[in-house]
Amino acid sequence: MSVQLRFAADLRDRAEIARFRREVRTLNYSRSGHDPDNAADPKSDGATLCAWSDSHVVGMIDVHWGGEHPLPADRCKMLGVGDVPSASADPRNTVVLDEAVIHPDWHSAGLEMDLKHGAVRYAAYRRARWVFTTCVPREISSYRAVGFKPSGLPSSDRDQGTRLPVSLDLLDVDGLAAIKSPFLPLARQLRVTIPDEDAVAPSGPTPDSSRWKELTRASEGTAKLQVSFLAGLSAATKARLLADGQYVKPANGDTIVKQGDRGREMFLIIRGVVEARRDGKRVAVLGPGEVFGEIGFLLETERTADVVAATADVVVLKISHEALTRMMSDQPEVAASVAIGIAHGLCLKIIGHP
Repeated sequence: MSVQLRFAADLRDRAEIARFRREVRTLNYSRSGHDPDNAADPKSDGATLCAWSDSHVVGMIDVHWGGEHPLPADRCKMLGVGDVPSASADPRNTVVLDEAVIHPDWHSAGLEMDLKHGAVRYAAYRRARWVFTTCVPREISSYRAVGFKPSGLPSSDRDQGTRLPVSLDLLDVDGLAAIKSPFLPLARQLRVTIPDEDAVAPSGPTPDSSRWKELTRASEGTAKLQVSFLAGLSAATKARLLADGQYVKPANGDTIVKQGDRGREMFLIIRGVVEARRDGKRVAVLGPGEVFGEIGFLLETERTADVVAATADVVVLKISHEALTRMMSDQPEVAASVAIGIAHGLCLKIIGHP
């Protein structure tokens, strides 16, 4: 029977998850004499990735990304997150997985590993470097084979038995290549989005930092644009948006956005020059202060062109759809300023600005 992985999206999905948890609890505790109704459903701030068979959940795992909600402290301690400086310094670098819940009839189907593969893809989408989880001792070789390494001290309880903490570093491209990990393509794509030292600080760039000054110059627009989509925003609003963004530092010739892919992020060029290429033909050259990705942001459609780094010093700021729309919803003046800036930039691209 086929299984589909997708995140819970609405109240109907949450109701099915609650039903699934009750069913699994009843089956698991039926031999122990415990009353399953006395066990409350755990509360989670994370996203829930589910394995669906038809309309029923047969497996699930809660996925915590530090850029969206605080990471669960007890879980992080058990997994050894604090022992990895680049994971603990900036929660946006880190995804923590709760224990998977699998229907007893599906334990032999490899669903737990399938769910964790899906969670790793989610981590790469969020541009998170680290994924922390656990495995049973007999499966450690399977986890090592795809790139996970031991990261903490074993734990044990009545329900889960002995669990070994393991972690995956998605920036260890050489290590993943050496073992031919299925995560290697994700790691190679992620490597061009490594945050620099300013971006790693949880508070984001400050007005006194060189990064802030560079961002401010770029956000004010170039001479040929006059209007940037960040122009007119207050310093505090701009700081919040820039702190939520992620810095992409591609090598000369790297593809930042691929034609035909779907994505709702926008990109602000901080430094260097990029080329937009449609069907392999150059259609635009963009520089500091200019943006690309507006069409995907607005329409949630396929990217209309490749965007390729044309110089060795390119730095762009990737701004997520979630961060920008949340700010626009909270502050109507931000929505107006951003909408005008995007419209202005698109018009200039249509008429072909010099």
